[in-house]
Amino acid sequence: MKTLIATALCAAATLLSACTHGDSGTAPLPRAYPRVALYDTVYSAPDSFPLYFETNASVPSRIPRRGWLDVAYPRYGATLHLSAVDCATDRLAAEIERRRERMALNLYGMTAETRHMTSDDSSFETVLLVSRDPVATPLQFLSVDTLGMIVSGSVYMPGVDASSPTDSVAPVVSAIERDLVRALKTMRRWN
Repeated sequence: MKTLIATALCAAATLLSACTHGDSGTAPLPRAYPRVALYDTVYSAPDSFPLYFETNASVPSRIPRRGWLDVAYPRYGATLHLSAVDCATDRLAAEIERRRERMALNLYGMTAETRHMTSDDSSFETVLLVSRDPVATPLQFLSVDTLGMIVSGSVYMPGVDASSPTDSVAPVVSAIERDLVRALKTMRRWN
């Protein structure tokens, strides 16, 4: 019993000595990164686009031309640009390879995890690249359906480069990734 009390007193003395009130030379960082207010997770399908898929209803979207869709995230300084095009079967493999090459170039040598997914109705197969490194295009995807439609897109964040702190970019990438996964899972041709 005496050994247990002696051990407890020794541990208490060690803890108290570690809590000195003198100047330890530490100070808070001179700047802090602002907390980004995330968008609500309410989803709807954009009209006048050749596909049905659900995007975040809290953010504006526009169709700059036929087959293209831009989904803007003003708070994040990011825009999802995507296009959908029907491709002839004889050109399908070459077109897929061309877009995969573009995705690799958009990473600027940074690393990315690759996720494979299928839409809820099994009509689209998708490859999603997610880079946790600070890169202007942290999210990119390529989807192909059984009838030869190619849907590809990327999230563009013009304010992000290799010198951007990863921990300030990560919450934004995760929030957009959540929305993008929802869109890719619900993607299908209009009935």
